[in-house]
Amino acid sequence: MEPQIQHFIDAAIREFRVVSGILVAPGIPEKKLRNAISKNGYTGSSPILGLIDCTVFGSAKENVMFTASGVYWKQMGRISGQITYADLLRTTIKSGGFFASQEVVTGLGQSISINGSNINRRDFLNLLIQIKNLYGAMVLQQTSIAAPTAANQEPTPQKKSKADLLAHAHNMSEARNWKAAINAYEEAGEFRMAGLVREQEARWNKEHGL
Repeated sequence: MEPQIQHFIDAAIREFRVVSGILVAPGIPEKKLRNAISKNGYTGSSPILGLIDCTVFGSAKENVMFTASGVYWKQMGRISGQITYADLLRTTIKSGGFFASQEVVTGLGQSISINGSNINRRDFLNLLIQIKNLYGAMVLQQTSIAAPTAANQEPTPQKKSKADLLAHAHNMSEARNWKAAINAYEEAGEFRMAGLVREQEARWNKEHGL
């Protein structure tokens, strides 16, 4: 597995652990997992990271499930649905409004319901936005890796402008990729900002027992 993907998985799991109402791998009960997969249409091999049980009695047959590549769901009386993180990155996410108080909707016309779960809509919406940001940070890291050149040629490093470095540092800080944010600020010569990110990281880790 590529280091960038593993970093995304680790960061996503950290996000899941601080949200009440979501079961996090590897602590998802096997029976709930089997029930969820049997209903939400998941047939892939991507690791399952988190599960929201949307049933009253805990069967997880209605659910929202996060994998390393996308989100899958099944709600009572509706067909199953899914969205990859790549598609999530290219669209919008917002609350379902007054008449859909337990739903979030995407710009692709999809509706994801958490009705029956123990997670509130605001936390769920914020979680989706954070996962979207983390995935975007991973894509940015992957595309910044120099493409292979012709045989026996060394790639010429492209020096980023200070504006690019500061934008990257801000994005990494928002995604809580502290190390990348600190490195970008230091490369841009903004050592005070790098120090503030270190303080932010220490404060966040303390608040979440890490």
